[in-house]
Amino acid sequence: MLARIATDDPLQLRPAVVERLRQRCQLLDASQVHLRCIALCARAACRYQGTPSLKEWLFERLDEAIEQVIAEDPSADAEDGAWAPLALPLGLDPLAARLSCGVFNQLPINERRAFFHLVIEREEPSHVALDLEVEVDEVLASAKSALEHLIRWHESLKGV
Repeated sequence: MLARIATDDPLQLRPAVVERLRQRCQLLDASQVHLRCIALCARAACRYQGTPSLKEWLFERLDEAIEQVIAEDPSADAEDGAWAPLALPLGLDPLAARLSCGVFNQLPINERRAFFHLVIEREEPSHVALDLEVEVDEVLASAKSALEHLIRWHESLKGV
């Protein structure tokens, strides 16, 4: 089963991973989540009986994969090249970038959403507020809170 679903991505898990990470506003290595999701699907496939729908079942495996990757030791894959493109423009090493993303992933969803849409996706505050059905001030305050949390966390590393 693993060989069949890993080879050509017949279940279209790769785009589902990217979409789910965007929905959850999580900063993770999509390749790592994709591989974990494939493994979980292969392991659980023999128990799948047709319900829930295949799409729902796949999203359950995908959420499981995301949670497992979040729970892992963040320094385990820091040397992976996936973190270098994020780290370089921020003046961080790959491990610091990976750890910062780990901190971000633990923030409340409202802060992650605001920061993700404003900073990562570079959307207009008014557009984000409309999508999230909140006031612009609330979006800006949530994004600012996320940024301040990350700055405080990074500053705490300097004392170590």
